[in-house]
Amino acid sequence: MASKEKWVELFERVVGRKPSPEEFMAGKQVDFDLKAIKKIASSTQEEETTPVSLDVIPELPQVEVEKLPEADQVELSNEIEQKNLWLVHFEQVFGRKPSPEEFIFGKQAHFSPASLQHLISQYESAEKKLKVAKKPFSKAKKWLVGAVLLVLVSLAGLFFYFQSITGIGVAAKEFQVAVDSKNYDSLAEQLSTKEYKWTKEEAESFVSYLNTQIDNLDTTVETLVHSKGKKEITDRQGNRLIGFEEIGKKFGLFPEYDIKTYPVKLVMHTNLEGVTAVSSDKKSVSLKKDADTELGDFKLISDPITVKGKTELGTIESNIPLDLAKVKNNELKLDLKAEKRKVTASLPSMVENPTDVKLIVNGKEVSTNLSAEIQVLSGQQLEVHAVFNLDNATYTTNKSKITVSDKDLDIPLEVSADVRKKLQDGAAAKKAKEAEARQAEQQKGKISGFLADYRSAVFSSISNRANYYEKYYDTGSEVYKEMLAWTTGGGVVRAKIDYYTPGALDIRSISQENGDYVVKTYEDFTVHYVDRTPNSVSRKDKTYRLRPAGDSFVIYQIEVVEH
Repeated sequence: MASKEKWVELFERVVGRKPSPEEFMAGKQVDFDLKAIKKIASSTQEEETTPVSLDVIPELPQVEVEKLPEADQVELSNEIEQKNLWLVHFEQVFGRKPSPEEFIFGKQAHFSPASLQHLISQYESAEKKLKVAKKPFSKAKKWLVGAVLLVLVSLAGLFFYFQSITGIGVAAKEFQVAVDSKNYDSLAEQLSTKEYKWTKEEAESFVSYLNTQIDNLDTTVETLVHSKGKKEITDRQGNRLIGFEEIGKKFGLFPEYDIKTYPVKLVMHTNLEGVTAVSSDKKSVSLKKDADTELGDFKLISDPITVKGKTELGTIESNIPLDLAKVKNNELKLDLKAEKRKVTASLPSMVENPTDVKLIVNGKEVSTNLSAEIQVLSGQQLEVHAVFNLDNATYTTNKSKITVSDKDLDIPLEVSADVRKKLQDGAAAKKAKEAEARQAEQQKGKISGFLADYRSAVFSSISNRANYYEKYYDTGSEVYKEMLAWTTGGGVVRAKIDYYTPGALDIRSISQENGDYVVKTYEDFTVHYVDRTPNSVSRKDKTYRLRPAGDSFVIYQIEVVEH
């Protein structure tokens, strides 16, 4: 008979592991026959499918559990030697380390061989209670068991698969992914139902409103998931926004959920006759005067409601947006009233003193200035612009949109970049023209004074038969020589002229040519003679050509047309 230590060592070499308690007891029954190791190992492997209930194992004495220390590989001596030897024997017998209870039991018995034998006896007794006659499975039974196990595994896999693609968490995840990635096409599809179809733009508008009302949308959605669809997201006015609802069960087992939106019930009241509005099902509804009319359920977004009615502006069609701030408990009441409002428009600051102003509201001229009192609908949208004339050019402002409120309307009007440039260019041209006009006026005054002084010098020269006008002429010009011949060369004497008395000196125009000035005048004066010839009035149109000379001018040509 081999020793049990040698049998355990050989078993571990052959099988690749330590023997189980059952295998150890089977080896003991054959007196640890080394040849029986393979048979014992193979027989226990077939029996592994039958679990041993620990309920039948007698309870060990209840003591406080301590953490087991590692087995130190030290020289065997006294108590440590006894403990280590006990642990080695325990592992050889049972093929495992002792449990905390077993270790404490051995410790209380000072790790005596008797304590180990007591444990072996306890487990042998438990084994006898559980041991039943076992027959090896036939090949058919093995195939049947394998098939059943395969079916169970497949069913478990299908269970977990369908559980992963259904449930409220899946619907919530799809919603969160669409919102976070701004995939509004996907979101519109999720929000749409048979009754309500959502567009990409509507989905985007809805998310924008959610973000204004909810601090952390992801966290709030998770709250809905944990509530299993019993809770809803609401806004600050108490309006229900979204929730999750069960739409059925796949195979009768796996609940499926869809995201659910809550509409707004719209009621409209008006004091007008002949008003129609478009309902939620896109039908035209006639509103009753001085009564409430229900228009149906609408999405909780600021899309406008189309309303048609008659005011002083004529038959109008207006888009009245839903004021979400006024929605309470998913209901909104709109008051459609005809009221008087004063509209006052203003033009850009660069537009000064415009003329021919026309104020136009919703395509109709309402005033020939920038203000008017008009009849409008409460909540009506107005489109306002103006047409005006400035410096002989006509301009049109941009159209400005405004929603009628309970106050008079002040509307600053703007112009396009092109119009602004034209106005700036026109203002610059006007400024330059005004500067030129001022300069021309200054020159006119200067030229007028020059010609008045010149004529006075000529008249004095005629009276005195002298030359007082030299400084007013280009002395190299022909006209200067002619004047010399007339005054000092005997012309006046031969004409028997005594003197001239001045009359009109009217400057008709001043223009410039190549830096010189062309001055056209009308002049008249009275001629007095030295004999008894009656006085006569000389009337002439003259054209002077003046050349600038320092701060003054010189005459180099005079054209005269007698009347």
